[in-house]
Amino acid sequence: MLYKNGVEYFYLHNEVSWQNSFAYGYGIFSKAVLSIWNNYSFLLFVQSLLTNGLILARFWDYRKEGSITFMLLVYLCTTYLMTLCIMVQHIAVAITFYFSRYLDRGKPVLYCVGVALAGCLHVSALVAIFPLATYLVKFKDVSLGRAFIQVIALTVLLGASLVVANQLFVNYSGYNSAARQSSIGYMVFAQALIFAVILFVCGYGSRRDSNSAFDLKGRLDRGAPHATLLYVLSLLLSASSYVIDNAGRISYYFSIYGAPCYGIVVKHANKSKGVFLCSFIAALWFIAFAIYTFYLHDGLGIFPYSFIWN
Repeated sequence: MLYKNGVEYFYLHNEVSWQNSFAYGYGIFSKAVLSIWNNYSFLLFVQSLLTNGLILARFWDYRKEGSITFMLLVYLCTTYLMTLCIMVQHIAVAITFYFSRYLDRGKPVLYCVGVALAGCLHVSALVAIFPLATYLVKFKDVSLGRAFIQVIALTVLLGASLVVANQLFVNYSGYNSAARQSSIGYMVFAQALIFAVILFVCGYGSRRDSNSAFDLKGRLDRGAPHATLLYVLSLLLSASSYVIDNAGRISYYFSIYGAPCYGIVVKHANKSKGVFLCSFIAALWFIAFAIYTFYLHDGLGIFPYSFIWN
């Protein structure tokens, strides 16, 4: 009802009434959609189409090295159901995730355009400027002039990050109690352990001249540059939510990169028995994660239903 009331108020008065999370840009977006058909279900449909369409399009970019089927499984078990609750923020997540393709293609300016667009819908999207640092710190084989520009850009990025961090703290200070209620206990530590074990068993970080027939690090670097680092960052942010309120919500912008990481492992399950076993365990893990998080646990109230025989 908070979403609905805020959307209807902006539609009638062109003013934001929900200060904590309702950005002016989202008001413009929602009014534009409702101007086509003044039906709230139509707005929800357009939002879901935009969110899932952009995410699926980005998964398609990873199809050469990763299994789209498994990426969809990871998405369904970890993120999709949350888009039914945290709707506006996940539109911003989808936009930044889609525009990350331009970082892979060496076009950081276009990526910044995507972050700015997402930030107009949900101010938390400004945290997604962090992956730009992974592009700017690469100084190998660049000219002196290019290196100088990158150093200046990194300095500006650091300053902007401090401003963004302060803004997020101010905007979301009212969500402290809600952030605690939405915690899912120690599940994030289990996530980190599973990911670390799979990387180790699949030979991530092993020397390339070893006897392993599967170069996981090389395939991740080629197929999904930066994805491993950003997924690890999401796990750290999720864990830090026990100390820093709302860090868990900021992690949404990076947790989605776990899908291509696991997708690349699974696509090459035939490389060795170890990789096959890791793929099988990963599938069981994500199904168990979804059952626990969205059915057995609170699940942010997404499933407040009982089975028919209860």
